[in-house]
Amino acid sequence: MPEDPKVLLRRLSRQQAARDAAAKAERQQQALGLLGNLNARNVFYYPACGSDFGRPVTQFSARCDTFIFCDWLFGRWRDEAAFADWVDGFDQFPITAKCPLPDETVRQLAELDEEWADTVGFVAERSRAEIREYLAERPKPKGHYQQIQVGGSRLDVFLFAAEGTGLYLKLFAKWRRTPRILCIKNWGHIGGEWTPFGNWQAHLGNAVRAGRVTPELLVAREGDHDWPWPVQVERFEDWDDRPVVMWRKETTTMSTDQNPKDQPPPKRRRRSPLRPKNIKPGQEPRPKRTHHLLLLEKLKTDKK
Repeated sequence: MPEDPKVLLRRLSRQQAARDAAAKAERQQQALGLLGNLNARNVFYYPACGSDFGRPVTQFSARCDTFIFCDWLFGRWRDEAAFADWVDGFDQFPITAKCPLPDETVRQLAELDEEWADTVGFVAERSRAEIREYLAERPKPKGHYQQIQVGGSRLDVFLFAAEGTGLYLKLFAKWRRTPRILCIKNWGHIGGEWTPFGNWQAHLGNAVRAGRVTPELLVAREGDHDWPWPVQVERFEDWDDRPVVMWRKETTTMSTDQNPKDQPPPKRRRRSPLRPKNIKPGQEPRPKRTHHLLLLEKLKTDKK
């Protein structure tokens, strides 16, 4: 007897839902694995990014393979629909995989706790109204992962509706790692930021210093920061209403277009002339034939 069409439809729907759930779980595990191994990635980190996605991805895809965009989405962007609209800003690129990040993982990464306050030097009574309101309401942080295709490169992209100094602390400084490029272009420009990212002595600078390792490159609007990254690498006249500059922390012999992973291996040390040669395991090295040993051998020969 043929199966009832309604029963068949329900069964097929359950099977498809199970396959979708398994695929989502697999993508989430892939995303969490990437976040747990950022020290092996070339990361571009952009707090207070707004919706400035397209230029960074296309401009720095040759230098970075992982992009982390962060904005606490203050005010009108707190609800799920608005967050989805924000994520849809990447529809301009071919998307090969995507999934929401697990709520508990995002909460742990985005939570502004005592560790954060102590590290970045947060003092509530001196802070601006925006961060006090944010802490009082504790909006639910959100996270999303997707893999996109840009030219011949496949890039991993994370979007977090979270506060930027706290996310830097939990993703990087706490684990003694750092993004390759830190972008602070928008901090004093789009509004809503509670701390001046451009001030090296302020909260974000404190988070960076806590990690003991610093980004190789800094992207900021010209004249908009005092971070000790003095070497100009590249200048972008058409990114913003003011020139945007990429800075390097110190002079290096590495080409600015070269990936650190592509560097030639260090030269091997020359073999020490004092190092014994051809010594088998458990075998004692032969002593050098000094004049004392030569004299001893002569005495033994004379006795014979």
